Amino acid sequence: MKTWKLGLMACAIGTVGSWVWADPPKTTETTTITRTGEVLSADDFAMPKRFQKASDLMGKNVTNNANENLGEIKDIVFDAGSVRILYGVLNFGGVMGLGDKYFAIPWPSIRLAPDYKTFVLHIEKDRLKDAQGFDKAQWPNFADERWATTTYKQYNQTPYWDNSRAPAMGSDAGGQINFRDRWYQKVTNWQKASDLVGTDAHNTKNEDIGKIKDLVVDPDSGRVLYGVLSFHSKLFPVPFNAMNLTVDGKKVILNIDKEALKDNIAFTDKEWPNMVDPNWSTQVHTVYNVQPYWITIERTKTIEKP
Repeated sequence: MKTWKLGLMACAIGTVGSWVWADPPKTTETTTITRTGEVLSADDFAMPKRFQKASDLMGKNVTNNANENLGEIKDIVFDAGSVRILYGVLNFGGVMGLGDKYFAIPWPSIRLAPDYKTFVLHIEKDRLKDAQGFDKAQWPNFADERWATTTYKQYNQTPYWDNSRAPAMGSDAGGQINFRDRWYQKVTNWQKASDLVGTDAHNTKNEDIGKIKDLVVDPDSGRVLYGVLSFHSKLFPVPFNAMNLTVDGKKVILNIDKEALKDNIAFTDKEWPNMVDPNWSTQVHTVYNVQPYWITIERTKTIEKP
């Protein structure tokens, strides 16, 4: 009987996999595999440098590289499974007759300015004529791979789910794809930020624990960091991997007791904490017993072979 131990090391920055052979006991042969994978960006699992409320991003003006006004962000579309922001939804404000439609712009194509006041869309103005828009009253299925691929390529973006540099998926103890590796998955459950704000929140005992007041995002990597829970006149940050949406998207389920919503992570609307402080962020994740995505983790799997 031989025992193989598979260890998966997911790191913030890593490009090289290696094999490490441990000394086996006499009756077994043990192999430890350390794989970091090659990530799409060196910043995919880095601690964010800045954060923004989704409600503050919606309504911001968008300009192009020539500083011409193109319209404004109307909404943000994200995948609840991977917590990746997929698109900024733009109303081009009548530019070249495009005002009757919305346009889904892949998040990597737009950048929030250093002063946080505007977005910059890196595309020539003439190319907007060929952009794939949609009716304001009939939104597309953002999980449609063909539609998404066409949209990404229109803005000169490589679809993140179709990139050979993405690491092979790792599994947790339950056989599910682990939270970090979901970052590279195809869309499974897209949501509009505007729809999630105001959603009722319950715990697994079906106790009402407030509403989702806002989302907190990293505008640079395009990651949804936290849901902001409003409960008993206080605000609580909830790591997004501690939240579960019901199938109909109308309720958020948190695996936490009311008593666990501690004052040491509560804040008020007038005074928000620094949500990119590593110590604060680690403390919040500990309260909800979820793994911070920026911390190196190790998973093992034992496979017995004859």
